[in-house]
Amino acid sequence: MQSKFSALLLAAGSIAYASDYPISLDHNNLRLTYENVKLPGDEDMGLVGLNYQMQLGEYGYGGLGVYGAATGERGGFFVGGFEGGLRYPLSERIEAEAGLFVGGGGGGAAPQGGGLMLRPHVGLSYEIENIHAGVQLSRIEFPNGDISSTQIVGVIDIPFESFRLDGDYAGDLRNVGQEIGSSLHRSLDGKVARLGIEVQHYEPAGDVRATDGAEQKSFETVGVRYEQAFDEHFSWHITTAGAMGGESDGYAEVYAGTGWRQHILDTPFYLTAEGSVGLAGGGRVYTGGGSMIRAKAGIEWMIAPAWSIEAQGGIVDSIDGDFKASTLEVALEHSFGILVPSQQPDLFTGAISRSDWRLQTVYENYFDAARKSHNDASAGLIGLQAQSLQDGWYLYARAMGAVSGDAGGYVSGSLGAGAEYPLSDTIALYAQAGLGAAGGGGIDVGDGAIAEAEAGIRFGVTKNIDLTLSGGAIRSLNGGLESPTISAGVEYKFGTLNW
Repeated sequence: MQSKFSALLLAAGSIAYASDYPISLDHNNLRLTYENVKLPGDEDMGLVGLNYQMQLGEYGYGGLGVYGAATGERGGFFVGGFEGGLRYPLSERIEAEAGLFVGGGGGGAAPQGGGLMLRPHVGLSYEIENIHAGVQLSRIEFPNGDISSTQIVGVIDIPFESFRLDGDYAGDLRNVGQEIGSSLHRSLDGKVARLGIEVQHYEPAGDVRATDGAEQKSFETVGVRYEQAFDEHFSWHITTAGAMGGESDGYAEVYAGTGWRQHILDTPFYLTAEGSVGLAGGGRVYTGGGSMIRAKAGIEWMIAPAWSIEAQGGIVDSIDGDFKASTLEVALEHSFGILVPSQQPDLFTGAISRSDWRLQTVYENYFDAARKSHNDASAGLIGLQAQSLQDGWYLYARAMGAVSGDAGGYVSGSLGAGAEYPLSDTIALYAQAGLGAAGGGGIDVGDGAIAEAEAGIRFGVTKNIDLTLSGGAIRSLNGGLESPTISAGVEYKFGTLNW
């Protein structure tokens, strides 16, 4: 699950072209942070951050991040957004840094106002065995809310590399391995990855109470899962989901962990098991500070060479909250091969293909969004849409968070499909529709299930950058939300190498 901060990618950063193939070797960071945020009333909230960053030029970087509550009493507080900054080496192992995160979200009944979050920071890091450990001084501000806090931050950076193919290139890839070796001094390493849609049922233990003291009811979530194999049996994964059934609209979760998979003799079935840690809460689900643990096991059925259905049962428990439950999950998963950089020689010699992607930063406005406790009012959101392109149509995943309109804490996630029709080399019409989950911020979404549709126009600015403008509608399937929408976005088109 990796992203390129579209606006910042207009800079010519960290690009090394092979002689015949416009392929970039990107230098990236996976960043984990922890900081203790002071809320009004001298309340503490431990905040964990997970950021993907790509180097831009010699000193710059840009990327995406999500911050979520892990300790305190605000489980379900999540903010997602975009980050950019500068790093400057002070010595061979020490770097100074300054950056800014801008995002939207909230939740956990925190005083986030409209949901816009600004997080400037400065810091120092030290390289230890190719991992960078450091400290920051950060300032978290919600300009239209009551959160304003300065704190010390612990930081771990894990550098890694990736290939990126120019989004406008459609040429021959048969000799790309040799070209990458001679120009970028890397070989190709093949990894197996899996992308899936998960539907999960939570059945709380009998004595579990919601945040209002009432008995916690069962509920359902829908979400997305990305998994990448270490080897034949073991893998790592990340999942994110939101409530779409029951009485817990606004509940959201993010988990990361490792899994095991074992083929059952000469059959299309596999045994599976996994363990995860994560952050979750909202929707009146009492997860305390938000830290969670989860364990599941089940069986997977390969229904086609690259497609499978997996069923798992398990348990989930909040570390310092009241929530605990048994779970039953069904997932539809697609397997594919990706190629990553390596400095080991001759790792991959198979056929190479490409996948085409668009990443879009989006601003969206809901007009007269239905509220639970006061008059309808408009709400503004920012977020990201990722598209997988296929000859005039595409599949997409979208995540949005409120930044204005007194809807702080409202978040939505959706999956869908779209099609486009070119009017010229630089202008195209498009339409898309999807289903998903949403909640929080006092917006009336019923149990959380939503449907959305939009149509718009795409303007080409460069061969890889587009601007979009669209209008549409969003509605909850059993709540009061039924609003026209207008959206504007910036898209970046690129390719990845596959096998």
